[in-house]
Amino acid sequence: MTFPISLNSGSTTYTPPISSTSTASSTSTSGANNNNVSNALTNAVTGTNSLGENAFLQLLVTQMQHQDPTQPQSNTQFIAQLAQFTSVEQMTNVATTNNQLEAFQLLGHTVAVKYNGNSDSGVVTSIATNNGSPILSINGNAYPLSSVVAELK
Repeated sequence: MTFPISLNSGSTTYTPPISSTSTASSTSTSGANNNNVSNALTNAVTGTNSLGENAFLQLLVTQMQHQDPTQPQSNTQFIAQLAQFTSVEQMTNVATTNNQLEAFQLLGHTVAVKYNGNSDSGVVTSIATNNGSPILSINGNAYPLSSVVAELK
């Protein structure tokens, strides 16, 4: 499961998707450490600009390695971040499952779609997925689930 991250160009600021109280840049005081955190963050990001579980854990380890020894973060903060990450991951799994369920419920039903400024309607004859997103086949054309504007009776 992946989650979006925010990178500011030219800086090491990281906005975690689960907590705004702890950032990678706030745990480091030297430029070299900031570069290490930035490099770890860059290595953690996949081609889809998202943060997976392994990358998140790698980032937590990097935060722990480069934190200011005079102001260390408590272990409970890291555990709380991990618990929040797991919670967000599970909510995303539920949302994905709901989208797929919604698409399968439309199978065999007549729907109206609007996609790229064009409107179409017809019976949903098949369903495929593209990166976990349902794609409906209507009149031989493929439409994302988000393009459905109404189910026709």
